[in-house]
Amino acid sequence: MDEYGDECYELAEFRVDFELARTRLTEREGQVLDMWLDDYLQDEIAEELGINQSTVSRILQSALKKLREASIA
Repeated sequence: MDEYGDECYELAEFRVDFELARTRLTEREGQVLDMWLDDYLQDEIAEELGINQSTVSRILQSALKKLREASIA
């Protein structure tokens, strides 16, 4: 396989791992994570979802911790 093929394979493998890890998230964690990955600021996420910024921060921390734990497992 050439360098481009190797990179595509690694990217596909990462995507599968990431999607499997996402199954550990609650619906709200997934929603907040998606918005954050789409470059929303925490205060923008909070406003959009009708929650406060500190709640968004806690949700993100929880989601990222679950993703890290899943990547180690």
